[in-house]
Amino acid sequence: MPLPFDFAHKGALAGVRPDTLAAKIIRGLVRNSGVNPTRIEDLLCGCAFPEGEQGLNMARMLVFLSRLPDCIPGATVNRWCGSSMQTLHMAAGSIAMGAGEVFICAGVESMSRIPMMGYNPLPNAKLYKENARIYMSMGKPQK
Repeated sequence: MPLPFDFAHKGALAGVRPDTLAAKIIRGLVRNSGVNPTRIEDLLCGCAFPEGEQGLNMARMLVFLSRLPDCIPGATVNRWCGSSMQTLHMAAGSIAMGAGEVFICAGVESMSRIPMMGYNPLPNAKLYKENARIYMSMGKPQK
């Protein structure tokens, strides 16, 4: 079985586009769950760096790439390392308030194909000078 990542950028899946891989998994999920695709309220997809091959509204594109009905909306969520977990919170909240019953929650991040910090990081110079840790990944210890 291929590993999903390899830091040397030579893993079995390093050459696979993140949207292609996610769509294949979503198709399998829907098929194996037996859920009627017309019952799906929304497809939520977390992504820390939504650019390049995993850019734009990845969730909406995954609806089409997964061959789901085009009436299903999609929302891409960015909360850095917690992006895919946030999609679960959003779906659970919607279910709790009666705003739907069936959601697809996913996460996409290609560590092999999208560089860390994206292709063109442009931090705000004033903010960086005042508080450089704002631009660090989540989970870094405070000093």
